[in-house]
Amino acid sequence: MALSLGPIMSPIMNEMLWAASDAGIEDNFAKYGIVSGLFSGSYSIGDFVGPTVSSALVEEFGFPWATTFFGGFILFYTVVLAVFYLWEYYKHLKRRRKGPSTDRKITYNFKSVIPHISPY
Repeated sequence: MALSLGPIMSPIMNEMLWAASDAGIEDNFAKYGIVSGLFSGSYSIGDFVGPTVSSALVEEFGFPWATTFFGGFILFYTVVLAVFYLWEYYKHLKRRRKGPSTDRKITYNFKSVIPHISPY
């Protein structure tokens, strides 16, 4: 279990940091603390809610129906994620076909990975 959590959690933390940068939060230790706290809190809530809900389902409906419910939920969530990522891929594919805009200058800030686009 621990071997599989590392490759899953590292990209999520990076995505959260990029989203915080996209939201305009400046790059300092406070941003890393906020994002880390939000990530840890969400993980801890999942550690509590998952076993609580699953044990309630097993007591109410029995083990076979509880596992069927969780399998159906995972299948539904997988389909939703696949549709979302395909939509995002094709949306960005259309932008790439148009090419870069000639009226904007893209500069890179080497403190972060995200390019900054200026209107001039």
